[in-house]
Amino acid sequence: VIQGSLPGLAMQAEALGLRDEVIVSEALAEQIRDVFDVEPLTDGFVRVVDNLGDQLDDYEFQLIMRRRPKSSVLFDFEQQDLVVTLGRLLTDVERTARFVAPAVANQLIVSDDFHLPSAHRPITIMFMYFTGFAEALETWGDQHLPLVTSLLERCYAIVLGIVTSYGGTLTRSDPFRQGAKLLITFGAPIAHADDPERAAAAALEITHQLALFNQRLRGELPEDLRRAPFVEQRIGISQGQAFAGEVGWKQRRRQTELGDDVDLAARLMANAPMGKVWVSGRVQRRIQSSFETQALPPLTIKGKRQPVHAYEIVRPAAPRVQLEIDSAMPFVGHDRLMLSLDLALRQA
Repeated sequence: VIQGSLPGLAMQAEALGLRDEVIVSEALAEQIRDVFDVEPLTDGFVRVVDNLGDQLDDYEFQLIMRRRPKSSVLFDFEQQDLVVTLGRLLTDVERTARFVAPAVANQLIVSDDFHLPSAHRPITIMFMYFTGFAEALETWGDQHLPLVTSLLERCYAIVLGIVTSYGGTLTRSDPFRQGAKLLITFGAPIAHADDPERAAAAALEITHQLALFNQRLRGELPEDLRRAPFVEQRIGISQGQAFAGEVGWKQRRRQTELGDDVDLAARLMANAPMGKVWVSGRVQRRIQSSFETQALPPLTIKGKRQPVHAYEIVRPAAPRVQLEIDSAMPFVGHDRLMLSLDLALRQA
């Protein structure tokens, strides 16, 4: 997890640049002026000028390979030594699994080749942006770093606990502006028939639980450190066909999702106000019987030729109660109630 103002500055620099350009902050430019020429831009950034010409030649990286010593046997089949070896391996797996989503770890363990299956499949995508900790680091100072770290861990525990309980998977956590952006999937690697409903319910539960977290912090933090709200979040959800699988090289693999609806969920998150959950039209049609939604004005979104219709999730829908009534059945034992009802109708 990376928190602080630097990720936001890097994003601003990237937004200012055009194709093949390198944009850096003025602070970084001061450190490289002896090597590179720079051109000033706006907002405290400069463009690095490519003045190297043909000084660069072809090059390649070569990794230093270290061979493991070969063992004559995989296990010592003496009963006592075998139990110790298996216990040690199990401990290593448990320690490593803490850094991988439970659904991903389970699939890797049961797979024949220790790879995740790749497929173009229907997925419900949730992007969540939360902020508050970078601001705390800047205003509180380094002396409160342990406290900020503790609060960040509690926030992640709340979110991950809810996501896991609804069958979702945290695929990625990236720095974004002044906070962090979480990519959460429902339908990959484990699919459910009601993944859109699960995502919507998880989003509302996250919103509710983080509001309670903010309330608790108002009572826990010293008065000079209080801020209302401490943590703010917004969520975007979309659903559609996307690539889901592992990518990378042999030393570093990762689960990822790629597709148009992945981008749409990110755009919905970026446009939603803090504290709100916005969903695409496809998700709204899937969840409309279970959640109350409110239509939003058509959104003009980067990468989309036509305006996008989106909705805000307001609350879970009231359960529908159906009563089977036989009109021929006599109404027995409620004479006084019927008289009162008749009187009220006459006076209405």
